[in-house]
Amino acid sequence: MGKYCKSNRSCICKSIEYYFKKSNMSTRPLISIITPSFNSQKTIARTIESLLTQTYENIEYIIVDGGSTDSTVDIIKQYESKFSGKLRMISESDCGMYDAMNKGILLATGKLIGILNSDDWYEPDAIESMTDIYMLNDDSVLYGILRYIENNRETMLYRMHHESLKDGMITHPTCFVPKVIYEKYGTFDMKYLISADYELMLRFKKNNVKFIPVDKIIANFSFGGLSTLNNDGLIESLRIRNNYNYISYGRMIWEIFKLQVKSLLKKINITG
Repeated sequence: MGKYCKSNRSCICKSIEYYFKKSNMSTRPLISIITPSFNSQKTIARTIESLLTQTYENIEYIIVDGGSTDSTVDIIKQYESKFSGKLRMISESDCGMYDAMNKGILLATGKLIGILNSDDWYEPDAIESMTDIYMLNDDSVLYGILRYIENNRETMLYRMHHESLKDGMITHPTCFVPKVIYEKYGTFDMKYLISADYELMLRFKKNNVKFIPVDKIIANFSFGGLSTLNNDGLIESLRIRNNYNYISYGRMIWEIFKLQVKSLLKKINITG
């Protein structure tokens, strides 16, 4: 992982901004945004609000709730009228967040799909920025800069380049994928509980799908989500890297061993 560094590639956005702002919205593609949720009453409103404040209007918003037992569904319903029919919500038991994402992809009718978790939120011009670039590159996965937030404070701006996917995941909350790519290469493999997004991006890369990095903050990520709780996500990612022959089996076992020892020592220090 590495911190984001500025580059002159930001001119991509500037060079097309004037033309697309002059375009008629009716000629611009429908964009589908999917939010998986489960017992997200503390954060779901902020996520939904970030869709309402988007500068791009041709959006359908699909929330796939896993049968929340708190007030998540009630909060979502309070926003339905504000989307003028563009918000669709289903709430039913599922097999985890990747099952919910796959359901959303199946339901999506937009040309381009973004997935925003229920504790994350978009920048106001996120969808417009990605749509502008998509209209010139409709066969590519787009991803941008992710702002990390901890205790309501910015801690880091981050974007790993897709050429380094063999070493780790790009910023999935900023990813926008054309639906045709999902249809051609598949969706999330549910045998992975935490890192199925990483496996999917490696699958795209293996099949020579184009990736385009965007020099713009697209989404905000709050620490404390499923992938940040423990070593499980790191171990799962190591197994995926081994499956794609980016690391040997011996290297995988050694890295897992080091993670487990580190975790054990941490527990000893806490209880000692």
